[in-house]
Amino acid sequence: MSRPNGKVKIECAHDKIVPLKDLKEHPGNPNKHPPEQIKLLAKIIRVSGWRNPIVVSNRSGLITKGHARLKAATLLEQKTAPVDFQDYANEKDEIADMIADNRIASVSRASYRLANLENWNRRRSFQPPRD
Repeated sequence: MSRPNGKVKIECAHDKIVPLKDLKEHPGNPNKHPPEQIKLLAKIIRVSGWRNPIVVSNRSGLITKGHARLKAATLLEQKTAPVDFQDYANEKDEIADMIADNRIASVSRASYRLANLENWNRRRSFQPPRD
């Protein structure tokens, strides 16, 4: 796709490319992102491009999803990021969506056997492991 920010390819649907300086973190975000997580996410974004936009509420103008992506973009010295703007009826709905987005990943379980990226890189196509 495109590289309007000059460094990282944008591979996700988005409404607009927004300067990082114009993005505001939601003060009610309960997730805290350790430096190791931000460094890893920055590496993923640098290598794979933007696969998910930062989500901003039309109601408040605050980030509801993508606080870590904003920090990773800053670490990568990006000037802009892809943003999806979403409507929320009220502050309660906005916060509920933000918390749900944070919570859903924490209840998943990774199958590292299936996610063996080294083997994927050696193959031309994905072949599930044999049991």
